[in-house]
Amino acid sequence: MTALLALVLGAQEGVCHVELAGVEIRSSELQGGLTAQGVALNRSPDELDGLSIEISLFADNGVKFRTLQRLFWSKIPPRRGVPIELKEPPLGTIALGSWRAKVAYRIEAKDHSFEFEGTRLTAGRLYEDPGGGTRLGLAGLRTVAGSYAKQAGSKTPTYTGDVIFLRLRVEGLDDKDRPAGTLEVTLAFDGKKHGPVKRTIDGASWKLDARQIPSNDADPRTIAWDAVSRELVVGILRVDDERRTGKLGLDAKFIWKKQAWTWPALEPPFAEAPRPADRK
Repeated sequence: MTALLALVLGAQEGVCHVELAGVEIRSSELQGGLTAQGVALNRSPDELDGLSIEISLFADNGVKFRTLQRLFWSKIPPRRGVPIELKEPPLGTIALGSWRAKVAYRIEAKDHSFEFEGTRLTAGRLYEDPGGGTRLGLAGLRTVAGSYAKQAGSKTPTYTGDVIFLRLRVEGLDDKDRPAGTLEVTLAFDGKKHGPVKRTIDGASWKLDARQIPSNDADPRTIAWDAVSRELVVGILRVDDERRTGKLGLDAKFIWKKQAWTWPALEPPFAEAPRPADRK
């Protein structure tokens, strides 16, 4: 009995409720130094207390040569993501080989600590909802820049505008029953709402490879599947200049087979952990 209890407790301790998503570390003299950007995602339906992340950098020979400033959040709401944003002096002549992160937090009055090598959990497993089935979440926005082109009757090139895409993350996907439904998104720039914009996701949406989305002048009606990141990349809106839109907010809703996933009142980084549909 004691051995069985220890096994159960060990399994519970091996479940990590935090995911490091899309973290990139770059060092450039031109950009003014080293930057670390990404998302720390609370995958659980419970609030996290005291999340801390400490990132260490390693050279090609495996020797640690720098530890970045420790990040700390007092509370992380259920399913929500928070931005990882660090800027430090450049690496100089040292080449970055790899990076590791120590993640510590408290949930349901119990402390947890895990280590990551890059974005990969070195021991244990990430939390998943026990119900199984298709789980949907959000992985933030993607912006495709426009270009300068001459308009009819004008000699001066004008900017065609940026296209904003929403990344719909999919887990537990059944290839024989892929989600097909309606995605409704409302963007708000400095509190002024645009939309709602509705996009129909059907069989054709899954056939277009997201790598085929052009690097300039994308069609805001484009919907494509990224098989590597397991995301549907959904075009939402064309704006004059994404950098000048002001404070950005977002509401989203996806309806499929009388099931609904709603993500209200989101702020950057617009990340929500994959989960089952809303309870009716």
